[in-house]
Amino acid sequence: MIHRVKGDASCPQALSQQMIVAHICSDIGLIGSNFSEKISKKWPEARERFLSHPDRRKLGSVILSEASERILIAHMVSQRGIRSKTNPHPVSVLHLRTCLEATRRLAETIHATIHIPSEHLDDLTDIRATLDKISANLDIYIYEKLRLPLQGIASTTTDRTNRLECAWNMIF
Repeated sequence: MIHRVKGDASCPQALSQQMIVAHICSDIGLIGSNFSEKISKKWPEARERFLSHPDRRKLGSVILSEASERILIAHMVSQRGIRSKTNPHPVSVLHLRTCLEATRRLAETIHATIHIPSEHLDDLTDIRATLDKISANLDIYIYEKLRLPLQGIASTTTDRTNRLECAWNMIF
């Protein structure tokens, strides 16, 4: 079943024993911005595992990193290059489907829930059928960005905002 929730996918809200935080990575083999950068800052070991993996440039690969006892990170290599004027839609729907299927199989095996930021899916209406299919036997949480009043105020640390977002998610 698909659950749409407000919050941050790096602060999974499910009560399950195992959770997989899945995000899209580029085939250039580097950590991008936005959610990937947030994952890297929160779990630097996950970043190092991705960057040292030989398949980090292979489209369709899923590279797993352990973030904690209950959280796995699924780095889904399904984007060609980076978004730019010459590459406005870099995500490969075919490769994303492959990655989501592999992540589904893992989640079913370890009885985990899957957590994905909506920013990865906003441009991809074609992927809805795949999400519906893979969510038949497990729970997928899609996170809509939470806009806190403090996010509009200049802050010297992003950690403070991340802690506030996680706390906000736990309250609501």
